Amino acid sequence: MLHTGVRRRQALEGRLNGHAEATGGSGISRLDGVTFDAVVVGGGVLGAGVARELARRGLDCLLVERWDFGWGTTARSTRLVHGGLRYLANYDFGLVREGLRERAWQLRVAPNLVTRLPFILPFYTEPLWKRLQLRAGLTLYDLLSPRGSLPRHRGVGREELARIEPTLSQEGLKGAAMYWDAQMELPERLIIDALRAAADAGSTVCNHVRPTGLRREAGSVTALELTGERSGETAVVRTARVVNASGPWADETLAAMGIRRPPLMRLNQGIHLVYPRLAEHAIAFEHPDDNRLCFMVPWQGGTMVGTTETDIATIGDAAIRPSEVEYLARATRARFRTPEAEQPLWGIVGVRSLINQPGRANRVSRRHVLVDHATEGARGLVTVAGGKLTAWRSIAAEVVDDVLGSRDRDALRPDPIGERVPTQTEPPGRDDVAERLWRLYGAHAPEVVATAATDPWWGEPLMSGESAIRAEIVHALEREWAVTLADLVHRRLMLGFGPDLGRRAAEAVATVCHERLGWDEGRVSRELVEFDRETAERRLPILV
Repeated sequence: MLHTGVRRRQALEGRLNGHAEATGGSGISRLDGVTFDAVVVGGGVLGAGVARELARRGLDCLLVERWDFGWGTTARSTRLVHGGLRYLANYDFGLVREGLRERAWQLRVAPNLVTRLPFILPFYTEPLWKRLQLRAGLTLYDLLSPRGSLPRHRGVGREELARIEPTLSQEGLKGAAMYWDAQMELPERLIIDALRAAADAGSTVCNHVRPTGLRREAGSVTALELTGERSGETAVVRTARVVNASGPWADETLAAMGIRRPPLMRLNQGIHLVYPRLAEHAIAFEHPDDNRLCFMVPWQGGTMVGTTETDIATIGDAAIRPSEVEYLARATRARFRTPEAEQPLWGIVGVRSLINQPGRANRVSRRHVLVDHATEGARGLVTVAGGKLTAWRSIAAEVVDDVLGSRDRDALRPDPIGERVPTQTEPPGRDDVAERLWRLYGAHAPEVVATAATDPWWGEPLMSGESAIRAEIVHALEREWAVTLADLVHRRLMLGFGPDLGRRAAEAVATVCHERLGWDEGRVSRELVEFDRETAERRLPILV
């Protein structure tokens, strides 16, 4: 049953969406004076999960995101759903078990987005005792996994390994182990599913909006001041509860609200490099320089290699650095002796959401911490610091338990994220358009089909040789809060991962928006400039 505020929220959403489409802004002036049970700041996977959980429990919630949903850390991760095999070395069995439970749940409820991924762990120079230790760790990993969720690990001999991964270096190779985890190729789409679930239950969702002040009376939160990033519009929403779920931006968000305190977050960046396809399996291996664990993961037709760990002073300092590119490239060349391993195509840099602890970054716990700001004169404001992609639902449940002061034992029931995703009726490759719509939109794929049915033109391919269709643009603008060209290409249609980083797709989308959706030539030009500016951070520095 929907929350009683659904009709009011739907009417408000309609006005906001109509205003945003007309002006290219946020339309948040319509929020001015509206009262919400809670406001969530941050549109990554944790913020989306908190909004979904608040709405599931019947609260009238507002979520705001400064850039776009999934723009930050969520979209810059290794895109794995896992228990954290290396966390066993830290004896963090609870964290591993939580991750494995959430992995099993997501494999069941989001089969279009979360898929099984076999990993190969090759053994080269490791002494026998270390190989036995690794095999023991894999056995424990299997035992902690929910029964039947994924196959158990097994040994792989040199001959089999040469057959299934012929490009993997054979020099010094003693054998390998194969174990299973899961992959979320497109976490940006899972965020949209969680936000759709929140909105369907009555919540309001706004991107390109940032908090600019926190109003308080007698030490308690009473309202939040907001500003539209693109429009400059302002609004003050009334609320007694604010959840700061802005990840590594948590300290910046607190400062913008007027909260002064020691830093909660440790800013640590990591980069990934994208290559042409190097392997059919994911490969977990130790870097030849320092024995640090690295991953090569099949992704979007290529291979993603990562990651690095570099502390930075501010988020603005995050950048793809030549030394980090060379570090990962050196490991890639050592493990794959093929021409494709010589030159990465592009890269991406992200800042981890780590709690502020000393020591090596890979030793800092991935557990999250909830910080109540009542002692700083802001009762009702809570920050969630830390956490990981895999555990987004369970973290959200704990945050909402804390906000409401009561535990909901049904929060971790094996229910779907929103609407139940139908079983795929056609095997992959039978119909590339149907496969794409199911993969990206899941339960909402019929909405895209319905849009395409209104006019045959909308059902035509967006670009020659691609399975994306024009109707997806309308769907993203009308139902998924897309505002900018980069929103559409990078985080709705998911077309920005090729060698040209989506530039051809951006031109095609801009043409459709110009011809059918009211974008004038001035806006098209501005959107393409902004798209190129956002894409520029993925280009690799020239190595000498």
